[in-house]
Amino acid sequence: MSSVFITLVFNQWRLVAGNKELVLCLQAACFMAFLAMTSVKKSGWMISASLFLVCAAGTIRQCWLEQLFNAADIYIVDDGRGCGASGHCFQYIAAKGRGLAAKRQALFSSEEYVNIYYSYSEGIPAVNFDGMKNDFAQYLLCHGELKSVVRDDKTTCD
Repeated sequence: MSSVFITLVFNQWRLVAGNKELVLCLQAACFMAFLAMTSVKKSGWMISASLFLVCAAGTIRQCWLEQLFNAADIYIVDDGRGCGASGHCFQYIAAKGRGLAAKRQALFSSEEYVNIYYSYSEGIPAVNFDGMKNDFAQYLLCHGELKSVVRDDKTTCD
Protein backbone atom coordinates (compact mmCIF):
# COMPACT_ATOMS: atom_id res chain seq x y z
CA MET A 1 0.00 0.00 0.00
CA SER A 2 2.84 2.41 0.73
CA SER A 3 4.21 1.80 -2.76
CA VAL A 4 0.90 2.85 -4.29
CA PHE A 5 0.74 5.84 -1.93
CA ILE A 6 4.24 7.00 -3.00
CA THR A 7 3.25 6.79 -6.66
CA LEU A 8 -0.02 8.67 -6.12
CA VAL A 9 1.64 11.47 -4.13
CA PHE A 10 4.43 11.99 -6.65
CA ASN A 11 2.00 11.93 -9.59
CA GLN A 12 0.43 15.09 -8.17
CA TRP A 13 3.68 17.02 -8.65
CA ARG A 14 4.57 18.64 -11.93
CA LEU A 15 7.19 16.84 -13.97
CA VAL A 16 10.62 18.08 -12.92
CA ALA A 17 14.09 16.70 -13.50
CA GLY A 18 14.65 13.72 -11.25
CA ASN A 19 11.01 13.18 -10.26
CA LYS A 20 10.73 9.77 -11.88
CA GLU A 21 14.09 8.68 -10.54
CA LEU A 22 13.13 9.82 -7.04
CA VAL A 23 9.94 7.78 -7.21
CA LEU A 24 11.92 4.74 -8.33
CA CYS A 25 14.41 5.18 -5.46
CA LEU A 26 11.59 5.51 -2.93
CA GLN A 27 9.94 2.41 -4.38
CA ALA A 28 13.24 0.51 -4.06
CA ALA A 29 13.70 1.65 -0.45
CA CYS A 30 10.12 0.71 0.36
CA PHE A 31 10.64 -2.69 -1.27
CA MET A 32 13.81 -3.36 0.71
CA ALA A 33 12.14 -2.38 3.99
CA PHE A 34 9.15 -4.63 3.41
CA LEU A 35 11.38 -7.43 2.16
CA ALA A 36 13.33 -7.30 5.42
CA MET A 37 10.10 -7.40 7.45
CA THR A 38 8.43 -10.17 5.47
CA SER A 39 11.37 -12.34 4.45
CA VAL A 40 10.14 -15.11 6.73
CA LYS A 41 6.78 -15.23 4.95
CA LYS A 42 7.13 -16.28 1.32
CA SER A 43 3.75 -14.85 0.27
CA GLY A 44 4.61 -11.41 1.68
CA TRP A 45 7.93 -11.43 -0.16
CA MET A 46 6.22 -12.36 -3.44
CA ILE A 47 3.65 -9.57 -3.07
CA SER A 48 6.36 -7.00 -2.25
CA ALA A 49 8.51 -8.14 -5.18
CA SER A 50 5.55 -8.06 -7.57
CA LEU A 51 4.53 -4.55 -6.52
CA PHE A 52 8.09 -3.30 -6.88
CA LEU A 53 8.50 -4.84 -10.34
CA VAL A 54 5.25 -3.29 -11.58
CA CYS A 55 6.24 0.16 -10.25
CA ALA A 56 9.77 -0.14 -11.64
CA ALA A 57 8.45 -1.20 -15.06
CA GLY A 58 6.11 1.81 -15.15
CA THR A 59 8.90 4.22 -14.22
CA ILE A 60 11.30 2.74 -16.77
CA ARG A 61 8.59 2.97 -19.47
CA GLN A 62 7.98 6.66 -18.66
CA CYS A 63 11.73 7.39 -18.86
CA TRP A 64 12.01 5.50 -22.16
CA LEU A 65 9.08 7.38 -23.70
CA GLU A 66 10.51 10.69 -22.47
CA GLN A 67 13.80 9.84 -24.20
CA LEU A 68 11.92 9.45 -27.51
CA PHE A 69 10.82 13.08 -27.19
CA ASN A 70 14.30 14.20 -26.11
CA ALA A 71 15.83 12.43 -29.13
CA ALA A 72 13.57 14.60 -31.31
CA ASP A 73 14.92 17.70 -29.45
CA ILE A 74 11.64 18.22 -27.59
CA TYR A 75 11.89 18.85 -23.86
CA ILE A 76 8.83 19.47 -21.68
CA VAL A 77 9.57 22.37 -19.33
CA ASP A 78 7.81 24.31 -16.61
CA ASP A 79 7.12 27.69 -18.19
CA GLY A 80 6.31 29.38 -14.89
CA ARG A 81 3.36 30.26 -12.72
CA GLY A 82 1.07 33.22 -12.58
CA CYS A 83 -1.76 34.30 -10.30
CA GLY A 84 -4.73 36.29 -11.52
CA ALA A 85 -6.74 38.96 -9.74
CA SER A 86 -9.21 36.32 -8.56
CA GLY A 87 -6.48 34.55 -6.61
CA HIS A 88 -6.40 31.55 -8.93
CA CYS A 89 -2.87 30.50 -9.80
CA PHE A 90 -2.02 28.87 -13.09
CA GLN A 91 0.89 26.69 -14.12
CA TYR A 92 2.17 26.93 -17.67
CA ILE A 93 3.91 24.09 -19.52
CA ALA A 94 5.94 24.46 -22.71
CA ALA A 95 8.09 22.43 -25.07
CA LYS A 96 11.60 23.69 -25.66
CA GLY A 97 14.26 22.70 -28.18
CA ARG A 98 17.89 22.68 -27.13
CA GLY A 99 19.59 22.29 -30.50
CA LEU A 100 20.62 24.89 -33.05
CA ALA A 101 17.00 25.67 -33.81
CA ALA A 102 16.04 26.22 -30.18
CA LYS A 103 12.35 26.95 -30.02
CA ARG A 104 9.75 27.38 -27.32
CA GLN A 105 6.15 26.34 -27.80
CA ALA A 106 3.39 26.93 -25.24
CA LEU A 107 1.50 23.69 -24.73
CA PHE A 108 -0.79 23.83 -21.73
CA SER A 109 -1.93 25.90 -18.78
CA SER A 110 -4.04 24.79 -15.86
CA GLU A 111 -5.11 25.93 -12.45
CA GLU A 112 -2.92 24.82 -9.52
CA TYR A 113 -1.11 21.70 -10.78
CA VAL A 114 -0.54 19.70 -13.94
CA ASN A 115 0.04 15.95 -14.03
CA ILE A 116 2.31 15.12 -17.00
CA TYR A 117 2.75 11.59 -18.27
CA TYR A 118 3.84 9.85 -21.45
CA SER A 119 1.89 7.14 -23.26
CA TYR A 120 1.26 5.48 -26.59
CA SER A 121 -1.81 6.59 -28.53
CA GLU A 122 -2.60 4.39 -31.52
CA GLY A 123 1.03 3.22 -31.48
CA ILE A 124 2.42 6.78 -31.53
CA PRO A 125 4.36 8.28 -28.57
CA ALA A 126 2.26 10.92 -26.82
CA VAL A 127 2.68 13.39 -23.98
CA ASN A 128 -0.42 14.07 -21.87
CA PHE A 129 -1.26 17.04 -19.67
CA ASP A 130 -3.96 16.51 -17.07
CA GLY A 131 -4.96 19.55 -15.03
CA MET A 132 -7.72 20.48 -12.65
CA LYS A 133 -11.36 20.97 -13.67
CA ASN A 134 -11.13 18.46 -16.54
CA ASP A 135 -8.37 20.39 -18.32
CA PHE A 136 -6.63 17.90 -20.61
CA ALA A 137 -4.37 18.06 -23.64
CA GLN A 138 -2.50 15.45 -25.62
CA TYR A 139 0.30 15.89 -28.16
CA LEU A 140 1.61 13.18 -30.47
CA LEU A 141 5.25 12.94 -31.51
CA CYS A 142 4.92 12.98 -35.31
CA HIS A 143 8.10 13.07 -37.41
CA GLY A 144 10.01 15.01 -34.74
CA GLU A 145 7.19 17.54 -34.17
CA LEU A 146 4.38 17.82 -31.62
CA LYS A 147 0.88 17.48 -33.06
CA SER A 148 -2.10 18.47 -30.92
CA VAL A 149 -4.92 15.97 -30.52
CA VAL A 150 -8.50 17.15 -30.23
CA ARG A 151 -10.19 15.47 -27.26
CA ASP A 152 -11.92 12.18 -28.12
CA ASP A 153 -10.56 12.38 -31.69
CA LYS A 154 -8.45 9.74 -33.42
CA THR A 155 -5.65 11.88 -34.77
CA THR A 156 -2.77 10.13 -36.50
CA CYS A 157 0.52 11.24 -37.98
CA ASP A 158 0.15 11.89 -41.69
